[in-house]
Amino acid sequence: MNPIMDFLTARRMYVKYNRGKSPTGNLNVGCVQGSVLGPKLFALYCKDLIVKLPSDVHITAYADDSYVTVFDDTMDGLKLKIEQVLDTHEQYLESIGMVVNKAKTELIVFDKKDPPILELRNGIKSRKNIKALGIHLSSNLDWSEHVTHILSKTSHIINKVKFLRRWIDQDTALKLITSQYFGIVYYAAPVWLTPQLSAVSWQRLNSSHYRALRAVVGDYKRKLPRAVLNIITKRATPRQWSNYAACSLAIKLFNGQDTRIGDEMRKQCYINDRQPRKGTFFDTSKYKVGRHNFVNRLNAFSNLDFDWIGEHSKDYIRRNLKRQFITF
Repeated sequence: MNPIMDFLTARRMYVKYNRGKSPTGNLNVGCVQGSVLGPKLFALYCKDLIVKLPSDVHITAYADDSYVTVFDDTMDGLKLKIEQVLDTHEQYLESIGMVVNKAKTELIVFDKKDPPILELRNGIKSRKNIKALGIHLSSNLDWSEHVTHILSKTSHIINKVKFLRRWIDQDTALKLITSQYFGIVYYAAPVWLTPQLSAVSWQRLNSSHYRALRAVVGDYKRKLPRAVLNIITKRATPRQWSNYAACSLAIKLFNGQDTRIGDEMRKQCYINDRQPRKGTFFDTSKYKVGRHNFVNRLNAFSNLDFDWIGEHSKDYIRRNLKRQFITF
């Protein structure tokens, strides 16, 4: 009748190495790795950390993988805040029996210009690039490294589909490209696939996109125009998918109720209600990195001609978005 306690207690363990096996012992800490309940229990265990941190510090976490965001107008002020937050973070975790792995602790500074290397008193230095949840972030958020990574990761997939095309039909090849290639390329697209990508990155994405479609239809000699490939395969271009993904996510956040992200978005922008059927925004946030401010990310809304903030069903919004951006 006590399922949580039963889940956590009376567990046994032993160590096996080659053919050797240690004596069996009792486990009195932790829970099963890979369990459904584990991350929720960990969040409950560390929930007081949010109270300990200052109100202007943002923490994003899933189980033991946490990201802390600190803002300041000057590098000196930023360094001081980071060191104070890091000290608070470490002291709290130590108080509940945990240890921070400094070797896995990374620091990156986002700025309009190329920021200098920031070194903390504990020896941690800021980096120009980090990888967070499968996304490669650079200090100026130009996303060129992320584009390079995903294209190198998916290049062999296109070659394999091209090879398999001798024995499989076009529909099967299209399913393979959709699940394997597009699934990787468009992972977390609303975050990085924005109109502010450099011209070189857009060109590389388009070239890889049509290389994949040519592998599907068997057009290895590049005889078919790109517009025809779009019609045959019914796949959105990178630019169309960028607009669709950004609008779909923003509509969901704005129309959501009591969401932390939606509330934060509302604070950072003023919506121009003189044109209710268009998405016109004025950015009020002072935290901008290059051209990646909030308004620039929502430029795609200028293409929509329906009341996207209204009380519409998800299916209505989805149909209208697809009709606007993905039409052939």
